Amino acid sequence: DVKTGETLAGPFRGHSLSVKSVSFSHDDKRILSCSDDETIRIWDSEAGESVQESFQGHTDCIKCIALSYDGTWIVSGSNDKTIGIWETSSGKMVGKPLEGHEDWVLCVAFSPDGKRVVSGSEDKTIRVWDTKTRKCLLVINHQSGVNSVAFSHDGRRIVSGFEDKTIRIWNADT
Repeated sequence: DVKTGETLAGPFRGHSLSVKSVSFSHDDKRILSCSDDETIRIWDSEAGESVQESFQGHTDCIKCIALSYDGTWIVSGSNDKTIGIWETSSGKMVGKPLEGHEDWVLCVAFSPDGKRVVSGSEDKTIRVWDTKTRKCLLVINHQSGVNSVAFSHDGRRIVSGFEDKTIRIWNADT
């Protein structure tokens, strides 16, 4: 509660190492978390209980996660330089991890229609991926690491935040 400073729920316990990223589902009923323990968990936001856990497939700590707008997919980025796409219902990674970044993946996001994923890395690139073909559609180079990425609500633009203290907007197709 921002007025009183009191915690509304939690602490949620289950990860064995530091939690790196959290996100609400679009209906606020679930919370996603990822950790240095190389796992992803889904929590009931009111009960504080882990309802799905230990999505395993990365070989190093997981830095970032995002949920597709329809709630059926999770995307994760890891220090193993890969991106995982997961079925929310089964907790299984779909195919092999996406490879292309040359350093830690620090941020990921789904396009509003779920057909693309954008990732940002310490390797100073932003990559746009097709979720169906699993191919990299676009690489955007920059002079510093990429700390944050997001699609616009119409999916036509990408906004990114960098270690060089800048924010930039990009055309998501070109």
